[in-house]
Amino acid sequence: MVPANRIALSVRSEYFKTLFKKDGQFKESTDAVVSIGFSSDVLEAVVEYIHTDAGILLAKYSEDATGISSKDATGASLEISNDCMEEFQALVSLTEAAMYVGLTGLCQKAQKCLTFFMKMEPLIAIAILAASKQAGPVVSEELVSRAWSMFCGVSGEFHNAVLGRISATVLGAILQDAKAKLDNMKLFELIHTWSTCEPVNADRQNSATALVQNYVDLECIDPDDLASLVETSSLVTTGQLLDAYKKQAKKAKHHHKIAVHKPLYHNVEWKFAQSKALTTSARNVRKSDIFNGAAFALGGKYRWTVTTNSNSGFWLDDFWLGVTKSTHSFKPDKFCGRQAHCWGVYGHNGYEYSNKKSVCRPLGEAAKFGDGSCVTMTLDLSSGAPGNGTLSISVNDQDSVVAVSDLRTHLVGDLASLVPAVSCSNGSATIEDVQMLCMGNL
Repeated sequence: MVPANRIALSVRSEYFKTLFKKDGQFKESTDAVVSIGFSSDVLEAVVEYIHTDAGILLAKYSEDATGISSKDATGASLEISNDCMEEFQALVSLTEAAMYVGLTGLCQKAQKCLTFFMKMEPLIAIAILAASKQAGPVVSEELVSRAWSMFCGVSGEFHNAVLGRISATVLGAILQDAKAKLDNMKLFELIHTWSTCEPVNADRQNSATALVQNYVDLECIDPDDLASLVETSSLVTTGQLLDAYKKQAKKAKHHHKIAVHKPLYHNVEWKFAQSKALTTSARNVRKSDIFNGAAFALGGKYRWTVTTNSNSGFWLDDFWLGVTKSTHSFKPDKFCGRQAHCWGVYGHNGYEYSNKKSVCRPLGEAAKFGDGSCVTMTLDLSSGAPGNGTLSISVNDQDSVVAVSDLRTHLVGDLASLVPAVSCSNGSATIEDVQMLCMGNL
């Protein structure tokens, strides 16, 4: 019980003035003990304010007591402990009591202290939101609006001391509110932290699982986070995770136009590798004898990779990679870019040459290659390719460079029967120095 003077209460509060009116309308007008429905601590603070216009709790979180101005409170140090939360909840209850008995000045001062709390620690704003979900006018709309603003901009981990006081029903009401615009990972972290608050039991875990299912879009969470915190939380099933990954894969394919099929690579060799030399076969060879794979078909897209490792000590930037036509003769000891119906890149300078050097153009540093290089060439003969055949080159997994976008013009004729080509005029070069790793259709 909290002792108080009826006259003092009636003078300061219209609520008490009406309650204690001697017209017999309310039985409290003659009762020695009046029950209002608030704790003794809150009622003591109300009576204290009525008599002094101040209060111990109000003074503790004033600018004078903390030495921190309201505008500088943001980011100030505040240890969120159980004692801190007790005082915060007392301020919330004091706000409710002040609104209940019509003490506007007390309500304003209590809400100013609550705002001060939230500025020092925005994570505590969820307690205001929880209070706003209780029955009756607990806190003002202005304070609730401020709490939403701080809560949605919150960063850092949530605190058990704050969340442990919120029921599953109230937390669900907060999450359901359209104003809660946290990203899905933050929403999950909020629910996960709540699930670890005391008492940790089956009911809390089941409620947390239901909250995740109802309010979190798992497919909108980063896959790395799904594989770490979400997967180990025990709040989602394996089926839910697989469904989220599936939706992410479909979105990625749609938005980024990702080709999810695996290229059909197969092992191939330079066919004249049997001679173990690029230069000993000075005779003309049919291009169909260059390697043991089929010629590229029109309408397709192809990729092949070549590695260069010098075993004979010669300069491996002194060779060429490119394409030629299997319907014409070819000399592997001559630069392929300088032969008819051929196109090639010279590793030494990164220049492209085609059709007996009728075209000579620098491709830049990105197209140079030499000893120890891994060169990937991509030939696009599909109907959607720019121009009439596009060939790109990538050295050591760097970004591809479009080397030529109109092969038809460069090769003087149609693009049927194209095959990859390699050549070198260095007498000591062997085919083992320039190995074809793989080739495949994309």
